[in-house]
Amino acid sequence: MEVMTRVAVEVLDSHDRVHTRERLLLGDGKKRFTLGRGTAADVMIDDRHSAALHAAVELGADGLWRITDLGSVNGVIVGGTRILGATDLALPGGAFQIGRTRLRVRGEHEALDPERLDRGHAGALSGHMPAIAMAGAIVCAWFVGYFAWLVAPRDSTTMIAAGLVSLFIATGIWTAIWALLTRVMRGEARWMTHAAIALGVAAALIALQWVTALGWFAFSLPQFAARDVLLTMVLAAVALYWHISTAAPIRRRTALFYAIAVPVLILGTTSWVEARKHTRDVNFIGESMQLFPPSLRLRQGGSVEGFFERTASLKSDADRKRKAVAGDDTGDAAAGEDDD
Repeated sequence: MEVMTRVAVEVLDSHDRVHTRERLLLGDGKKRFTLGRGTAADVMIDDRHSAALHAAVELGADGLWRITDLGSVNGVIVGGTRILGATDLALPGGAFQIGRTRLRVRGEHEALDPERLDRGHAGALSGHMPAIAMAGAIVCAWFVGYFAWLVAPRDSTTMIAAGLVSLFIATGIWTAIWALLTRVMRGEARWMTHAAIALGVAAALIALQWVTALGWFAFSLPQFAARDVLLTMVLAAVALYWHISTAAPIRRRTALFYAIAVPVLILGTTSWVEARKHTRDVNFIGESMQLFPPSLRLRQGGSVEGFFERTASLKSDADRKRKAVAGDDTGDAAAGEDDD
């Protein structure tokens, strides 16, 4: 009884992903098949840089695939090297190239890589991406409306409309960038996943900032200027890691490195520059847009006398800063006179 051997010939894209696949059956008397652009070839290749009968691939007695050039002009490419007139040339991993077409041949007994866990769709949140995106959009829209009402209560309608349009445009551009990158790297855009990441993390950042501010207010904790900056950096790192892991097939450590490094460099540097500028500005007064009713305070802050004592010290602190700035200017002027 003749034993048939099943062979798969795969056409690969530039990322070694299977574009098309064709299966052949080879009997005991035929361990060889041909490839080319003509109809006489066992496997037809739609490539103008391929001959009508370009090459033959044979399964050797040692179980290795070997290729033979059938007199083509361009030869075959194996391991990144173009070889003309190849005869019985071994194919490492069964991969080779004819013309500009990348191919791979696999036998039925060849071991495959283990099945990968589909983290993009098998996770606990995979089926909830539309709901996450919608909830994030609602929270972000509410924040835009509330902020506009605080800034301009008499013209809040115009401010809310402008804020919502800006939110829509910014989210659309951000999602489109990551979707395009995912399309290039993975072959699918995953629009909803990236929209859910952007809106969901933004909503989580808003909620955490308000919960943290409420806790600071309720327990009368001392002011911590870098509190919101640190929260923003942490949530930005989470969003970037999620985006990068979805868009690119890279290692988790690499994705984590970029997710941490980018927010630290951008947000950290910007915050440090702003803090330095505010330190030298004696007229700067920090303000908070969170308003809470006094009934939520669980621990009293301080006495009235202590408040007025701290208020009285503001003038001396401002005078000291002003003298320090004036001293710098005087020193520069004196240095200029000495140079003259």
